[in-house]
Amino acid sequence: VTGWTLIESVPHSAFMAPVEWLRFWNLVIVGVAVIIISILVLMVSRVALKPVRELLGSVERMHQGDMETPVPEIPDREMGQLARRFNSLREKVTGSYEALQQGYIGLARALVASLEARDVYTAGHTERVSQYSLALARHMGLDKGEIAKIRRAADLHDIGKICVPDAVLLKPDRLSPEEFAEIPRHPGKSADIIGHLEFLRDVVPVVAAHHERVDGGGYPRGLKGADTPLGARIIAVADAYDAMTSDRAYRRALSRDKAIAILMEGAGSQWDSDVVAAFLEMIEGENIAGGQMAASN
Repeated sequence: VTGWTLIESVPHSAFMAPVEWLRFWNLVIVGVAVIIISILVLMVSRVALKPVRELLGSVERMHQGDMETPVPEIPDREMGQLARRFNSLREKVTGSYEALQQGYIGLARALVASLEARDVYTAGHTERVSQYSLALARHMGLDKGEIAKIRRAADLHDIGKICVPDAVLLKPDRLSPEEFAEIPRHPGKSADIIGHLEFLRDVVPVVAAHHERVDGGGYPRGLKGADTPLGARIIAVADAYDAMTSDRAYRRALSRDKAIAILMEGAGSQWDSDVVAAFLEMIEGENIAGGQMAASN
């Protein structure tokens, strides 16, 4: 028999299966490639932008007051040169800022010295208190930042006396109760004056509290114990010792032994007992009288 044609029926799913399989794996390959490329782009961008982020971070730290942390060394030639230029600029700005700070402090110290120079009995008092306070802070093992803060506070602790009337400040004998009422104002006035300078804000609480007593009987706020900053407790002992061992218009200077006895008697009530103990330990065996301590830098 001739002229017959054989026709076989193939299901559509069987015919399209290889095509669908190929399409699926094409999508998988494309998807994986996109993910890999995205990861590579992200990694490259992170590496490329890292120097920029470091520079921006340094600028932000400078804005927040950190003038010491430099930009790390950057291997890239152009960005490395930019980082070095930035570090050089930071050092110049830091130097200028420190010089400006020292200028302000020097001016304030000169003002205090001129204030004290009007009275032969108080001339040099602030400088001696600063020397005692600095030596005592070092003797107590305080860190450099705290020592620097205490020295600045000691240098400026009496600047508020410029607001006390000369009739009170320079009176040649003991003050009346009404006149003495002017004296407790000077720690607060000192704090107000230096508080106008941003870089001295951290010493304001120390200056304001240098006439507080550990038993709460001091002024201007009547703070007790550890409520008074340690720096203020240190300056209080140094201030008292120098005042006792210096001549005043109304009395002669007390002897070293008498001043030590008064400090020991007032330890725990007027002055911090640990600070008094450290001060006496520091001067033990040394020929230190009022104004006789060697200057410390």
